[in-house]
Amino acid sequence: PAATWTNQGALSSLDRTQDLTITWTGGNPDTEFAFVVGLSAGTQATSTFFCAVDVGAGQFTVPAWVLSSLPASDTFTLGGQSVSGGAIAFGTASFTNTGRFTAPGFDFAVFTYEQAVITLVPFQ
Repeated sequence: PAATWTNQGALSSLDRTQDLTITWTGGNPDTEFAFVVGLSAGTQATSTFFCAVDVGAGQFTVPAWVLSSLPASDTFTLGGQSVSGGAIAFGTASFTNTGRFTAPGFDFAVFTYEQAVITLVPFQ
């Protein structure tokens, strides 16, 4: 079964001084891993983090010391709408080479997959 981010709806803003725990159900521990990605864009800087974990764990906590290293998010106007400069993504990706193929100009090539869900959320 595909992994489902179970506490996504609880994120409306992110306090950079507090740990962030992401929870999920599903996923295939034999063929994939889970990941959490965060991005915060401010007027002076933009920063990201990427964490990978065993999909069978069902949860991962991003420590406050990681979150506090990102800038506070600004709000940007995009198409006439205000959009948060912050985002959290949760997803899974394959770690098996089940789709190896050859192509001219490539020494090594594999087909793999990744699926992710993204939530816009300001980092405060």
